[in-house]
Amino acid sequence: YITNEDHCLHMICSQCKYHWCWACRQRFKVGGGDANHTSYYKCTYLQSGSVGEEVKKREQILRESQMFKFYKARMDECEDDIKQLKLLKNQLINTLASSEEVHEYDFLFQAIDKLITATKRKRILNPVAFYSAHDSKKKLFEFQLKYMEEHYDKLFDALLAKAPHQPSPIPGTQGADPKAKNVAKKALLEKLAQLTKLKQTKLKQKIHVEPKPVMRSLEHYKKSRDDIKEATQSVTDFFGKLFKMVREGKLVTILESPDPNNKGWYCSKCQRNNEFGKSVCECAWTTVKP
Repeated sequence: YITNEDHCLHMICSQCKYHWCWACRQRFKVGGGDANHTSYYKCTYLQSGSVGEEVKKREQILRESQMFKFYKARMDECEDDIKQLKLLKNQLINTLASSEEVHEYDFLFQAIDKLITATKRKRILNPVAFYSAHDSKKKLFEFQLKYMEEHYDKLFDALLAKAPHQPSPIPGTQGADPKAKNVAKKALLEKLAQLTKLKQTKLKQKIHVEPKPVMRSLEHYKKSRDDIKEATQSVTDFFGKLFKMVREGKLVTILESPDPNNKGWYCSKCQRNNEFGKSVCECAWTTVKP
């Protein structure tokens, strides 16, 4: 099913050569006195809501499917983080097994346990967002999720050798004209989609991958003791307050089924509304000059 607005909606039957629109299923005519579409890439009938109930129902099912995939991907990321943190804990235990300084690193084990708990809570917030109402609380909720990520990433980066991935500038976009930038963006997004598909295929085939070392040096942990303690306390306090507000209904309204008006996710960084089919906001690819 075609969902990306960059894709052409103009279909031609291979048998009778009838021209029709993929979105609204009506005859497709661009240009002329009897034109009923103004673009090959957007359906005005669908945008205005002047389509049949069957089409509306199909679009609703499609949106819910995209929402599910969007939040399911974030839940899977949480599972990966938990595996990394447990691996880190085991590596530390093995490294400090014969050391007399093991008790000096109690703060480190506490930080890992607290972050695992926070990751489990973070994972729970994704189904909450899936069933959240599209009301005045929604933006506030997503702003809180952004701040949650900032607290979380700070501690995660301090503990693990490899920081959470941050999008880098797209090759070929610096100093290029807008058309060239769009071409480069599309090429990169297509490559990312292929890599995601390959990763899913490998998971289905249950390909065994040896765990990579995630532990930083003990010297780093000693130097960062105060920062790690402070970040651990910050994560614990923030997640506690966030969960309390969610439970009390102050931050989000939870429905029995997905809200049909919830058509995308809000980027609190650039205040852009993105479709659920896009897992990364375009602002993430913008090069910020120092």
